[in-house]
Amino acid sequence: MNIPPLCVFSHGWCRISRRRRRGCAVRAHSFKEETGRSAADFITELRIDEAKRRLTVSKKPLSEIADSLSFSGQSHFQNCFKRVTGQTPPEYRSGAKL
Repeated sequence: MNIPPLCVFSHGWCRISRRRRRGCAVRAHSFKEETGRSAADFITELRIDEAKRRLTVSKKPLSEIADSLSFSGQSHFQNCFKRVTGQTPPEYRSGAKL
């Protein structure tokens, strides 16, 4: 399934579903059948991938990175990041040479 990442970030899953004339639940179920993972997990992984890039190329504070990627707060960002990568954002950043 080819979903443009910018659409996912800027419009949200339900808005994408509405544009394609299918309900959120039906679209999410189809996504899971096709990819083997939930749409929420997919979106979180996209956000974490972008966070990893930003941690590698900038010295911006974690709170600013979390806010720019629409996490509800720095704590939520750090918890999601660790769940996906196995490292905290500061651990990841210190391993990535800036």
